[in-house]
Amino acid sequence: MVWETVTSIYASVSAVLAFILGSVVGFGSFQIGRADRRFAVYDELRRSFDEAGMYSQIFKALDLIDDEDVNANNKGKLKLSDDVNVNTRHAFLALLERIALIWRSRLVNIRVLNYNFGHYAILAYDTDEMWPHKDDRSHPYYASLKDFIDQLRQEKKKLHANPQEYIRGVRMGGLREFFWNPFH
Repeated sequence: MVWETVTSIYASVSAVLAFILGSVVGFGSFQIGRADRRFAVYDELRRSFDEAGMYSQIFKALDLIDDEDVNANNKGKLKLSDDVNVNTRHAFLALLERIALIWRSRLVNIRVLNYNFGHYAILAYDTDEMWPHKDDRSHPYYASLKDFIDQLRQEKKKLHANPQEYIRGVRMGGLREFFWNPFH
């Protein structure tokens, strides 16, 4: 009788431990899958942003606009309105809106997005010549972009206030992040 009770307790404890171990392994696999998905989304955005040759003229013009020299600044604005066609500007703004939606869905951390896209996103949004139609900024399609740019401005202030501290929050891997909400 005692032996049956001990065996029963042992079987129950073994079943509970097996359940806990299986849950931990399953949860770990789920988190690693999420991390892989987040990195794939980030990597696709980064490639679209960097490797699309059609945006190189936009980057060059925005770099001139960012220059403190008024002549370079005006040259950049002229470059945008004259050299970059309307479809390319719309495509770039649509990419920024897509990045904003990724941020809103919390797939990628705002610090990672700011570190990689923030400078050009803010410049593009603030430059009138980037917008083919002046009322496009207030179009409902760009509502997420406006919120995203506002958040990027706050992140930019944090970055400039204490770069070393800010950069510590820009993470894209590591075992701890695979199990504890990577990129977020």
